[in-house]
Amino acid sequence: MLKIILFALFSQFSLSFYCQSDTSFIKPRNLSFNDFMANYSINDTSAAVIELFFDKKGNNAYTEMAFLPITTALFLISPTIGLGLSVISVPFFIHGTFVLLKYNKKKLKRILVDYKTDNYLPKNIRKKANKIIYYYSLQDDY
Repeated sequence: MLKIILFALFSQFSLSFYCQSDTSFIKPRNLSFNDFMANYSINDTSAAVIELFFDKKGNNAYTEMAFLPITTALFLISPTIGLGLSVISVPFFIHGTFVLLKYNKKKLKRILVDYKTDNYLPKNIRKKANKIIYYYSLQDDY
């Protein structure tokens, strides 16, 4: 009888600890733009930083990296033209890869958490965020 009571108490405690564990942690790579805006945007500057990272990653990096597969397909059709275009597209691909590494979501989350706690942004990110804020303030003036 004592074993059954101890087993019941142990199972109740383990279930209560299991239910209280934090399952809301999501890896930054699984967060979308809206998730970052909802969870980490505290003012205009942090919203501008989020927009900066997603804009650089989405528009610039993937666009630059898209030229190399097109050039490779063209190389199969016409090697002379494809070789000439690959000289142009390989640096774009390398730069796009560098941009993807520089503006990843893990770094964005780390910067936003530091900004939320210490109110500090790196100098280059702050300058780019101020340009975005200034650009949107110009549109509001009209």
